[in-house]
Amino acid sequence: MQFVVKNTGKTPALDVVSMSKLIVATSSEPEPEFDPAILPRTFSGMVAPGGEIFTSLPLKKLVTPSDPSETINPETLSALQNGILRPYVYSRIEYKDIFGAAHWTEICYRLMANAEAYSCAKHNDADH
Repeated sequence: MQFVVKNTGKTPALDVVSMSKLIVATSSEPEPEFDPAILPRTFSGMVAPGGEIFTSLPLKKLVTPSDPSETINPETLSALQNGILRPYVYSRIEYKDIFGAAHWTEICYRLMANAEAYSCAKHNDADH
């Protein structure tokens, strides 16, 4: 699973840290909670105006970690397609503006079998 975050501002984002995680929940579970303090870093650096951060998160290893093959088995694929398993992607981006002020943005999406993504009910926010 890959996604892109873009700096849409007119100035660079400095000291950028992007933390992202993919979680798979069952259809009977509520939307997952995320703790930014324990998220793995997926990017550190500067992002120029119009620049993008590309993040790749391995769905295969998450849904079937004990299976060494590169493909998702038919049962798991069916569970994903039928909505029994629900993948969620969460990302928190922290950065400083050119004046040194700290900012953050959180995004959360539920991924659908038809390749569409829907915003989670929470975890979509920013400091400004």
